[in-house]
Amino acid sequence: KPVEPVKPIGKPVEPVKPIDKPVEPVKPIDKPVEPVKPVDKPVEPVVVKPIDKPVEPVEPVVVRPIDKPVEPVEPVEHIDKPVEPVEPVKPIDKPVEPVEPVEHIDKPVEPVEPVKPIDKPVEPTYTSKNISGVTLAIQALHPQTKQPVQPQQIVVDGKVWQQGEPLPVGTLEVWLHFIALSSCEATIEVKEGTSAIPVAVSPQALARYIFTSNKDGVELENVLYPYTFWQSQHKKVEDHLVSMANDNNEYQFAVYLPADISEMRVYTGYRYVEKTVSLNTLRQEIGYPNRIDGVHLTRHIEALLKNIGKPETITALAKLLRRHMSNLKQMDASDKDALLQYVTKCELDTPAVLALLDQMVHE
Repeated sequence: KPVEPVKPIGKPVEPVKPIDKPVEPVKPIDKPVEPVKPVDKPVEPVVVKPIDKPVEPVEPVVVRPIDKPVEPVEPVEHIDKPVEPVEPVKPIDKPVEPVEPVEHIDKPVEPVEPVKPIDKPVEPTYTSKNISGVTLAIQALHPQTKQPVQPQQIVVDGKVWQQGEPLPVGTLEVWLHFIALSSCEATIEVKEGTSAIPVAVSPQALARYIFTSNKDGVELENVLYPYTFWQSQHKKVEDHLVSMANDNNEYQFAVYLPADISEMRVYTGYRYVEKTVSLNTLRQEIGYPNRIDGVHLTRHIEALLKNIGKPETITALAKLLRRHMSNLKQMDASDKDALLQYVTKCELDTPAVLALLDQMVHE
């Protein structure tokens, strides 16, 4: 290609402007230049130490695929029904009835009577301090002979007590047990300095009955129960009013009962027999206990659980229910319900036991 000619500059070159200020001369250095000091110590060479342990290789990161597929999100169902509009508040058609004014009380308020002061000083509360050498002066007469009688046993606050033994300070309940007479209850007050406390009671005469049997008890599910005597379903004859004698393989039970009762019960475990008593028949046989008491039966089951364990108790209970089904059906409805609840509570309610209990209740 041919060389293109140089294009002329369109703008003229501006002339160089002269410097107004004179150039300042270079100032000389006042301090001489210090020479470089030589290094006293030789430079130590850098030594790279080799690595004793080999470098462990880095395990590569492996991304594991997800085994389970991602469950799709269920779409929200569309509401087809339109939103029901809110009903406007209906205006009240009836005008508001005015409130009747409260009637004025014509009678003045009666003044409260002031508290009357206590004339007697408050007695101090007694502590549990014991008083030694205290005696009870028993004042009791035999109802028939009118002669003074003394109790066979004294029980204070549930414990047998002897004359002269220490008594705690305070109010105490006393039971006096007589031979062939009714027991009597009294309340005494023991204070510091007390030596003798009078106790006046009136024991009642009792009738003596003899009940006979060829054995002294009955064995039920390998548990031996002695005979016990009850004035009623809930009142047992006290132990000191019952005595037993064996005459020629015949057991004789002397039992003291109130002369005015006509019926009583003889228990052996959960079974009992009802006896009619009168002053014309002072001696009779106990007979076969053909009735069942629900409360005593639950106590028998409790004894079995403690003695032989749950599995054996369930087996014994099933046999008991089968053997005495006819007698169990004669129990009161409340006793049947209590028995069912107790069996369920003790977790003895197997299908076989429940079937027998259902038969007892409904058939």
